[in-house]
Amino acid sequence: MKELLTQLLARPLLAVELLVASLFVNLLGLASSVYVIQVLNRYVSNGIDSTLVTLTIGVLLAVALECGFRQTRLKMAQGINVKPNARLSASVFTTITAVKAQAMDRLPPAVKREITGAINTVQQAYNANNLTAIMDVPFALLFVAVLFMLNTLIATTVSCFLIFVFLFSIFSNRMLKHPMGELGKANSRSGALMGSTLQASDAVRSFNAATFLRNRWIDQLKKTTRLAREVM
Repeated sequence: MKELLTQLLARPLLAVELLVASLFVNLLGLASSVYVIQVLNRYVSNGIDSTLVTLTIGVLLAVALECGFRQTRLKMAQGINVKPNARLSASVFTTITAVKAQAMDRLPPAVKREITGAINTVQQAYNANNLTAIMDVPFALLFVAVLFMLNTLIATTVSCFLIFVFLFSIFSNRMLKHPMGELGKANSRSGALMGSTLQASDAVRSFNAATFLRNRWIDQLKKTTRLAREVM
């Protein structure tokens, strides 16, 4: 979340435009619900066809505008990550090229691939789709406010449920933080072991180390499986 806020604050004008677009998207998202309520209250009770036609045209326009705002917001969100992604790639490349060759040679090939692959992982974590999804979260309060206008009891129930889910998410993230870190380290060690074995296959046969490496691989696999079960 800290990195996300840093990227948003780096371009404050674009961040404000994204918030405004998110507001319109969520307001227009209420159109279908309002349409159903109005049809049940007005058309079903009165049976006037002109009312149904007017409501249908209105909701179709609202849906079209919502799709337009979503596409526009998605294109704007893509511009948020351009400079941070370029900065990250440049800093990683600079670090790799500036470090001493002896230090780089000590790293297993799997670790080197993981370092370069981590750039894509970070970029995918803060892509436009995830960014817009996160920006929609605060506007859940908008739907709760509308529910309070319609029915206080339903709105109170939904609010309690949202608070429970929010607190449970915070608790789960704290509980899973350590196992997730250990699982990442275990996967890295497994990848490094496999990469080293493949690269030094001749040495493995020469020194008859296949049994030793197989046992190490089985132990590492058991540990990774156990950690994965804790995370699930």
